[in-house]
Amino acid sequence: MVKSAAVATRPRSGGPKPHGTDPLIAERVRTFREAKGLTQAQLAGERYTKGFISLLETGRVGLSVGTAQYLASRLGISLAELLAAPVAGTEREQELRLVRAEAAFAAGQLDQALQIGKPLDRAGESHRARWLRLRGRIAVQTDHATEAVRLLDAALRLFRSQGTRELAARTLLDLAMAYGRVEAHGEAVHYALQCENAIYAGDVVDRTLELRVLSLLASLFVTIGDLTSADLRIERAKQVAQDVADPRAVGNLYASLAIAREREGDLEAALNFARKSLAAYEQLGIPANVGSLWNTVGWIYVQRKQYGRAEDALKKAAAIALETKDARLGGYVLQSQAELALARGDLGEAVRLAEESINTADSSKRGRATSLLVRARAIAAARRPIPEIDRAFREAVNGLKPFGQHLVAHAYEAHFEALVQRGRHAEASQAAANAFAALRSALG
Repeated sequence: MVKSAAVATRPRSGGPKPHGTDPLIAERVRTFREAKGLTQAQLAGERYTKGFISLLETGRVGLSVGTAQYLASRLGISLAELLAAPVAGTEREQELRLVRAEAAFAAGQLDQALQIGKPLDRAGESHRARWLRLRGRIAVQTDHATEAVRLLDAALRLFRSQGTRELAARTLLDLAMAYGRVEAHGEAVHYALQCENAIYAGDVVDRTLELRVLSLLASLFVTIGDLTSADLRIERAKQVAQDVADPRAVGNLYASLAIAREREGDLEAALNFARKSLAAYEQLGIPANVGSLWNTVGWIYVQRKQYGRAEDALKKAAAIALETKDARLGGYVLQSQAELALARGDLGEAVRLAEESINTADSSKRGRATSLLVRARAIAAARRPIPEIDRAFREAVNGLKPFGQHLVAHAYEAHFEALVQRGRHAEASQAAANAFAALRSALG
């Protein structure tokens, strides 16, 4: 039953009457709501009313801790970020700037977030940790993982010194994701487990955050081959998802589970989870996520050798990338289309598409590197001269090195297979040795 504004804000009998919300906190609510593209009614959900949110955003009703927790969860921010202590003067201006930069990040406007927050490079200590964390999260999204680790580690130390346990816990997840981007799986698991422990210790109460941590751990454990731990997190994540009202978080869960199952080789389960994630994103109307999931679905169909369905899925992904002018997504779709052409035996087209992905101006560095490997595999399949094959795989290995030894090992393995097929057994043995060395490094 939807509660009225009066009921939702009624104090307990004998308690103090609610005061108005601090204008800075009210502005945070409005700024983050608009950044997420939510109406006041959507933010209110089943618990409050549009009128209550309107009064709250204008500072005319009080904000209880329970209400703050509910709104922070729906806004995708921490309780600490929502309820930071009121400040005055220059610090208040810095706080407003930080809130606007955080809201721009939440809306996916990464360059704008950096531009808004640039003056915060000289911010006082009370805002420095949050600004460092935001810069680190932006660096993760833009494939500058080494810089992200540096910034997030500095933010974590400041949060801990300030005793801000909730933001410290959230930064642990950010660090895990940064290490995951470069496939430093041991470090990624280390920080994700610390975040999981912080949640269960009560440092932060946020089921959405718990869902994100479990999803990440499931994917990481699959990658390193610990399927028992992966399945444990997957089952726990499914249970948590039932309590999470944020459909985006649920969509992210299913996307992670699709990747986890695909890496396990369970393509049927991967396709099932990918479809669930796609349905969630389509309901939310998030084009970037919808396009990415169509690309994932297409890639799964390629592995299932259902090439017609793969082509249809990738056409949808390509159309969304073109319509939204998302060159990053477009680069990944071209890569998947190259994989499809390679699987069909259309080797010239596979090389062309892979090179187009590599040369797409705004493709991610990781996307370009993995496309180099697709290109090398296609050149090898076309039985080009051995020096050309060796050169293509060398370029792929060098391109993949910044993104972790697991991908490097995969490139050496593909090179080994290509050399064996050409009867170059001595060179193949060296490629196999390189693959084993890279794999040991990745797992160690």
